[in-house]
Amino acid sequence: MNKRWIGSLTAAIIIAGGIGGYWYWQTPYALPEISETITQEQLNLVFAEEQEVASRKMDKQEAERGLPQSMDRLEPDQAPYAYYYGLSLLEEDREQALAYLGAAVQAVPTNLVYSTDYRIALTRENGYQEALDFFAALDQNVPEVKLQTALVYVDMLQEKGVGTAWLGQRSTLSIRELNQILEQNPNDWLAHYARGLNNLYWPSGLQRIDKAVQDLSFCLAALKQLGDQSFPFWPQLYEAYGDALVKSGDTSAGYAVWKDGLRHYPDAEGLKQRVDAGEEQAMELVKQIRGIDSFQPPAPEITDLSIIWNQKADES
Repeated sequence: MNKRWIGSLTAAIIIAGGIGGYWYWQTPYALPEISETITQEQLNLVFAEEQEVASRKMDKQEAERGLPQSMDRLEPDQAPYAYYYGLSLLEEDREQALAYLGAAVQAVPTNLVYSTDYRIALTRENGYQEALDFFAALDQNVPEVKLQTALVYVDMLQEKGVGTAWLGQRSTLSIRELNQILEQNPNDWLAHYARGLNNLYWPSGLQRIDKAVQDLSFCLAALKQLGDQSFPFWPQLYEAYGDALVKSGDTSAGYAVWKDGLRHYPDAEGLKQRVDAGEEQAMELVKQIRGIDSFQPPAPEITDLSIIWNQKADES
């Protein structure tokens, strides 16, 4: 790998996190032990409020009827109306739509339905700084706010024509936000998963893959403890953890993870693709999806959390 390229990316990391940040960047994560009695609540994997909003669904007319006369002080119970009304306006009046979606987030910043659709509406149109500024103005003690900020930085990896050092810096900033979530709750599953995925896309030469393995291993261990409790990201976790092991050089272990995942989720297309490719093609497949020697931007849909509540809403 080009030494000049490594040097420029290292400099970007120091700029993002300082010398202390660089030290942390090189140090293995201190992960919590997973109790045999760990719960979805402890892992921050309870999305009843999100599923309720997703199941509610309302058309423009119904949403408009539920709106208050003034949007200056939106109450939490009025947030669904502002949210669905904003969604209905996205195609005809984007500015107004964003105003209503943003109002729903401000009323209930803990509800990931509102903040995810608001973030995606902005970042899919390159409104990255606007999204960062919006979430920065909210309560920074709310983990869902920090998570959305972290995901904005991941969304920024889709920008065209930027250098690898720039990509690395944005990923580092995303990891910084996730670290802050984990300082509050070391068991937060989505924060571990997002941090593991961040590290998974870094070039192998920069020695981030072991950290990806750490976080994704934690996520899988938590899954095993939860037993039969379903969660829509489980198949993707098996994919990512197996990919991380393959990228780290342990191809047999990674392939075994894929096969185990497919036994649990026989309809998961990503796992089928990996298992069908065979162990001998595992590294080449991972190279195409995650990158090996270069910084690989993830697929745009990787930050869309709506699979969580949409799947649950469909099941109910």
